[in-house]
Amino acid sequence: FVYGGSITDIEIASGVAGTDGGGVLTEGDLTLAMCTLTENVAERGAGVFFDGAGGVVAGSSFVDSHAALEGGAIGGELNALDVLAIEPAPDLSLPEFDGCTAERGGAVALTGGTLDTTFTITWEATATHGAVYHLTDVSWNERSSAVLVAEASGDGAWANLQGGTTIMLGTDVINAAADRGLVFVGSGATLSMQ
Repeated sequence: FVYGGSITDIEIASGVAGTDGGGVLTEGDLTLAMCTLTENVAERGAGVFFDGAGGVVAGSSFVDSHAALEGGAIGGELNALDVLAIEPAPDLSLPEFDGCTAERGGAVALTGGTLDTTFTITWEATATHGAVYHLTDVSWNERSSAVLVAEASGDGAWANLQGGTTIMLGTDVINAAADRGLVFVGSGATLSMQ
């Protein structure tokens, strides 16, 4: 457990949590830079869980992490004004998700706040709903990411949006499958693809 701050250039592996944050649980704004989070397990946010706080995930990799409920790599309940940015590190290493799974949001599951994603790479993510992203009442700005393999047995191979506003710019999705939709736009959600 951390209360904000910065974690840089370390490996966090094989963490297990009965509830939130198998690798890291934070209740304060956190910067997670150039870290590798591997084989972490939790109900929500197997790699890292943001509890009422935002932050920056810069150039970190999430590998083979599994959440029983939400967020195989990253999970969180953000306050209305919180912002979580997932972006390249200063050395230009890209944020990556590989082999992450969950019931909702194989890579990322968030409720509330704002999510800014730039130049992320998803090698493989699996979920029932939203193989890569499952967002509830989130304002999401997505720019120039790549999804190579994403599979949802339910809604949204790439994203399942429940409320909130989403703007997508220049994302490439190569191999994605779902029962209903590449992007599933649920009740109260708006989507703009540019």
